[in-house]
Amino acid sequence: MKAVIIFLLTCLFYSCSNSEDEQCCKCPPFDIVPSSPYDDPIWHPSGEIIGFNHTPIKEIKYTYGYDCPRQALYTYKTDSTGFWLINADGTNKRRVLPYTLNTPAWSPDGKWIGYSDNGQICIMPFDGEQFKTNNKITLTLKGSNYYPKWSNDMNMLAYISTICKEERTCGVWIYNITNKEESIIKPYGQNPEWSKHDHSSLCFSTKMIDNEGYHIGDTLWAYNTSTESISITKIIKSEPYIYQQIRNIFGYSYLYISTSGKGAPSIGSTEYIGTQLFITDFMINESTQLTQNGCISYSLSPNNKIVYTNFDFYRIDKTAGTLWTMNHDGSDKKPLTYNHFKTTY
Repeated sequence: MKAVIIFLLTCLFYSCSNSEDEQCCKCPPFDIVPSSPYDDPIWHPSGEIIGFNHTPIKEIKYTYGYDCPRQALYTYKTDSTGFWLINADGTNKRRVLPYTLNTPAWSPDGKWIGYSDNGQICIMPFDGEQFKTNNKITLTLKGSNYYPKWSNDMNMLAYISTICKEERTCGVWIYNITNKEESIIKPYGQNPEWSKHDHSSLCFSTKMIDNEGYHIGDTLWAYNTSTESISITKIIKSEPYIYQQIRNIFGYSYLYISTSGKGAPSIGSTEYIGTQLFITDFMINESTQLTQNGCISYSLSPNNKIVYTNFDFYRIDKTAGTLWTMNHDGSDKKPLTYNHFKTTY
């Protein structure tokens, strides 16, 4: 994982008019957005281990002081970058691959992992401790494909293709492992997830756009692989906007990351910009925000315990930009991993 530095001229024309604005004026008019040291946690079907991408952070230099974390310089231990495993109780953290896995997903039996490599969907065997890298199989050959999801019988992988050209339609696709064929399920679809209760049902979402081109909500769909039928299951108007990673956990409840959440405002600002984790009960049409300090990725255990990356794109500290666990209702939040780094000014 490499630090992504994005310079945003957010305060260039900002003027201090009262005491609440003083902190913003102390910090230079640009942002350096750090990369989370931990990301893409994926709970193994056994429930005993969790895989994740990790690049340890080495140093944070607060050039303009601790109150200006978005102007700090971040140094990472890139020689330790890789895909890591940790026991569910937080013990025995170890690197098992010297490179990260893009959008990883365990197979239902836990003996394979699917991921995206250079835009193509790949699978690799796992013996419970190590990956058999020499037995890696590349499934797709066209497009730019991500977020593979295994069907419950392991005969198919659903994924999204992000290339929208005449020879390749972007949207939700399925790769049939038996006959080695892929097919488009829904153009412009996203967030595919197999139902836990119906082995032949694939759920996914599409954006709703009004006549002026504005996003006004999301539509949830279900595709039946046996009958090849597709139907709308739910329309979510306006907020919340499903940002990524929809999960069907109880049949009528979905987990998703949204930009509509509220959290602690940044220093010197009254607004919070980030993403949070939500759960929605469609039977009563209510959503509950599960995180308050940011969430950029997450995964479910077999008994519906959640592991997530606690990060708000604002500050990295001992427990921010790390993995946390909680119950599916948001209770019992606690850190699973920690950051250890040098701080300079």
